[in-house]
Amino acid sequence: MLLISVSPSIFLIFNLLLTGTKYASGETEKDVLRIGLLFSREGVFDFTGFIPAIELADETIANDSSLPFKFEMVMNDSMCQAPASIRGFIDQVTTRDANNYNVMLIGADCSVATEPVAEIESNWNLVQISPASSSPHLSSVKSFPQFLRTVSSDAEIVIGIIEVMKMFHWTRIALITQSENIFTFISTDLKQALVAANLQL
Repeated sequence: MLLISVSPSIFLIFNLLLTGTKYASGETEKDVLRIGLLFSREGVFDFTGFIPAIELADETIANDSSLPFKFEMVMNDSMCQAPASIRGFIDQVTTRDANNYNVMLIGADCSVATEPVAEIESNWNLVQISPASSSPHLSSVKSFPQFLRTVSSDAEIVIGIIEVMKMFHWTRIALITQSENIFTFISTDLKQALVAANLQL
């Protein structure tokens, strides 16, 4: 629902900036605003459940005849992997018609696939919104100035773990992790929080 309520205003601003001169001159042909989608379609990380909500938003906006533009959604499979996500993004921004404008990217669906794209998408002046990427690293506005997400950072988990340990009077915890950025950041924050709370790892 958030995408439906927020998107029209964002797109209208982009449209006015990109095509204001054209409409001021009296031309009425609608330009096409392209939205890139990066979602993992199969396997362990299948995020196609987001697609119906995006299609509903697309249908809602498409049925609004007062908007001075049309939409085109282009989807690529991120496979929840950095190489596939980057390849999909590059395909989206380099393949378009003359009067089609790339304005926004929705995705990717997991942090591993989102981070490398978020590092470069600002070069195309695109807004990127992820519905599921929760890496603490993505919280850096300096590193990712045009990245937004609709979920909180996984750094919030650390606070919950500490509170649960205190509630049950646990003094020691074991940690099994994986050498990916998202997990490295969380484990580092957890270790520091445990020391500060006089708890053992």
